[in-house]
Amino acid sequence: MDLSILPKLAGLLIPLAGIAVPVIIVIAVLHFRQRQRDKLYETVKHFADRGMPVPRELLDPPRPPQAEAFGSPRFRAITLIGAGVGLALMFWSLDLAYLMGIGGLLVCIGAAQWIAVRMDRSDRLAAPTAGHDGQPR
Repeated sequence: MDLSILPKLAGLLIPLAGIAVPVIIVIAVLHFRQRQRDKLYETVKHFADRGMPVPRELLDPPRPPQAEAFGSPRFRAITLIGAGVGLALMFWSLDLAYLMGIGGLLVCIGAAQWIAVRMDRSDRLAAPTAGHDGQPR
C-alpha cells in the first residue's frame, strides 16, 4: 500500500470536513426548530378544532430572566474593549503589528457601545417622569 497519498488525501478531506461540520450543525438546528414549530401548529390546531381559546403563553412564551451582569450592554462593551486590547497586544508581541488593527476595530466597537450605554442612561435620567394622571411633573 502506497502511503504517499495520505498527505494529499488529508489535505483534501480536512478543509471539506471544516466546511461540512458547521453546515451540518446549521441544518440540524433548523430541522429541530421546524419540528418545534410543527408541534406548536398541531397544538394550536387541536385547540381550534375543539373550539377552545389558544393560551397566550403558547403563542408568546415567557422568556426566562437573564443574568443582568452578563447580559447587560455595559458588560458586552467592556468585553469587546478587553478582547480588542488583548488581540492588539498579542499581535504586537508576535511581531504582527500590521494585524493590530483587528484589535483596534474591536476596541472602537466596544467604545461606541459604551458611549451609547452612557448616553442612553443620561437620556433616561433627563426624561421627565409622568404622574398618575399621565401629565409630566
